[in-house]
Amino acid sequence: MTINPTADEKFALFDTDDRQFLARIASKHPKIIENFDKYLGFPASLRFPMAKVEVMDIARTGWVLKGIKDPESVYDHLHGLSSLVDNYLSRFLPHLNGEDRETTIRMGRRMQGMAKVHDIPEAIASDFTHHDHTSGKISSADKQRLELLAARVIFEDKPELMTLYQEFHEQKSAASQLLHDLDKIHAVVGCIFYEAKYPEKTNLWPEFYPYTKSKIKTDAGRNFLETIARDKEAHIAMLRNPTAKDEVRSR
Repeated sequence: MTINPTADEKFALFDTDDRQFLARIASKHPKIIENFDKYLGFPASLRFPMAKVEVMDIARTGWVLKGIKDPESVYDHLHGLSSLVDNYLSRFLPHLNGEDRETTIRMGRRMQGMAKVHDIPEAIASDFTHHDHTSGKISSADKQRLELLAARVIFEDKPELMTLYQEFHEQKSAASQLLHDLDKIHAVVGCIFYEAKYPEKTNLWPEFYPYTKSKIKTDAGRNFLETIARDKEAHIAMLRNPTAKDEVRSR
């Protein structure tokens, strides 16, 4: 089946420029345009629930490329990042008082909302990585535009979720900037988990940690990353032997 976004009325949600962009994408990534066509064929009220189910079956591409058996799904990542926000708050809130504490709690709630929707558009747009950019499979700009258009489809009748999605990707608010750092840090947490599960995967940390460190933009993110790096071996020991948890707690 040939799908023409410039002519098909299903794509009337988009303006002419966006439809021409999708037609260009269709020539290289026809499956993605089939995904758009499928979602646009459903009532707007069903698209977000459908996307939440479908991302459960999308394995995170970065881990697949590293040969990880049974890697996390996009759905796992969404909830893993939400849990990482909780972890961050539990580490730093006890040291705050008054208005600083209340501001951080409010920011944490905002981050939780963004964490749970930030990659949902991959149900349509798929999970591209930075390797796809360097290989010429898709440019970073095209990926961002594609995901934004997918978000408009999935969140068409949920403006509050669209607002959270845009806030995360525009990175103008303090909450979105810190969550963007935590999103990167979540890959480092994954390295620890997979090295504990698969002891032969000692190559993950030397690649992911320096790359993540180079991408962190906030002081809070840098401090959190260094806390995780400092406790790396203790966390691996705890995952392999839960009785080692006291070593991590004492740090």
